[in-house]
Amino acid sequence: MDGASEALRADFAEVNRHAGILIEGLRQEFNLVTEGFQIHIDRCHVDDRKYLDNQFRETRLPIHLSYGQLQERVDRLEQRVRFIEQRLGFPA
Repeated sequence: MDGASEALRADFAEVNRHAGILIEGLRQEFNLVTEGFQIHIDRCHVDDRKYLDNQFRETRLPIHLSYGQLQERVDRLEQRVRFIEQRLGFPA
């Protein structure tokens, strides 16, 4: 019985050693996958940020142009109202 127990213990120790080696290998592979995924996420973030910045610039320009045009129209209308009020004798 002692011989069988020793053999069983030796086999168990060998299985544990192999399992430890496999687990360490899996950890390394998992770390590589997570690093690669993080690099991918970082790259996507940079690309998305560039895209959003570009969209912001493209949207902002027409808004500024429209605002300028609207401001000119409001100024002209206010001038016309003042002129009409003066002609009709309304106090300023």
